[in-house]
Amino acid sequence: MRVVPIEDLTAAQQAFVFLPADRHAVAVGAPGSGKSLVLVHRAKHLIENLGLDPQRVRIVTYTNMLEHYIAAGLKEVGLPSDIAISYDDLMRQIHTAVTGKPFKSTAKGENDRFFALRDAVHDLLKSELSAGLFEVDGRFDAILVDETQDLAASDVGTLAMLANHVSAVLDGRQQLYKRGASTAEILRTLGLRWETRTLLDTYRCSRAVITIAASIARDDDKATLPHTRVIASEATTSMRYVGATMEDEFERFTGALRTRTREGRSCAVLLPARRYLFGVADALQKAGFAVEADTKVDLTTNAVKVMTYHSAKGLAFDSVFLPRLRNNAFRGIEKHHDRRSLLFVALTRATTYLYLGTIAGDEIPEWKELAAVPEPYLAAPVSTPTPSGPTPGGASEEDLDRVI
Repeated sequence: MRVVPIEDLTAAQQAFVFLPADRHAVAVGAPGSGKSLVLVHRAKHLIENLGLDPQRVRIVTYTNMLEHYIAAGLKEVGLPSDIAISYDDLMRQIHTAVTGKPFKSTAKGENDRFFALRDAVHDLLKSELSAGLFEVDGRFDAILVDETQDLAASDVGTLAMLANHVSAVLDGRQQLYKRGASTAEILRTLGLRWETRTLLDTYRCSRAVITIAASIARDDDKATLPHTRVIASEATTSMRYVGATMEDEFERFTGALRTRTREGRSCAVLLPARRYLFGVADALQKAGFAVEADTKVDLTTNAVKVMTYHSAKGLAFDSVFLPRLRNNAFRGIEKHHDRRSLLFVALTRATTYLYLGTIAGDEIPEWKELAAVPEPYLAAPVSTPTPSGPTPGGASEEDLDRVI
């Protein structure tokens, strides 16, 4: 994280940073409005200006990647990096501290196990508090929460039981989980009637990127998003491509990726599910790219990042590649996720350029809307490559079908 000096923040951002800690606070901001940055500065204000003990302050994130990103920012401003923690790691710590033993779940799915842990801690704290066995003052003075829209109302309630003060930032448009609370539910849980501050209605994305994202947004956002203020000003036409075969689409995808990496752009390849990460990373390495995937991603290097839509939340890259936007790639993930919200989050990770690829006959339902985005924002390539022989690096079409 590059931490912008406090004096360079906008008036709205500074106002949120310097709010007192005598009541909970909620702020809403679009992608790129500085929500994570504001939490780092707010932690610094609470500790250095209001005198809170760093060991009694936490910044809670929804993903491990965002935890590492914020931890780097905390270190940059001279605060302990362990102030940052993922929500589920915090829940594990609390469960062990209260019960004396780790949490165990019989749920089969990873998300189901996380949700079971959260519900168990919430019920445990309610029971302990009602019996007078759990002292909130013995836990935290302040908990600052990023990506709050993906927490259930009960999860937010858990944080309110754990801390004397909660500062939450969110963007309902980026809600990935069906379990996530609405803005109204979050406010109600924290005893607030409206957002304390709206950080910005400005997006870090270029006009082209936000126009593409608006095409698959909720109906009430389709008309308004293309007219919001944007930070990135570079005019670049993004690419959409319908491959005749897996091999064909892979060739076009890697060609576009090679062009952007040679220009020194930060590039991320985002996929809807973790099960595809290592196969795609391996195929790209065979094609000659320097690649980092999953937990080995280092945001300070120039390597191509291969991540899930979920793990990229809160991050930004100059160029984002969404290959294989086909029905098969999304199987099994809609139990907990809304696909349009997933796509919106993935699209808005880009500041300048997007590559969108699919296979003829297996396009996702949203492809029709994406394909309708006009030039100069999004365009199909002028020529169609005719694959001959194996893909770069020797990955066959059969290999690609296994990994994506």
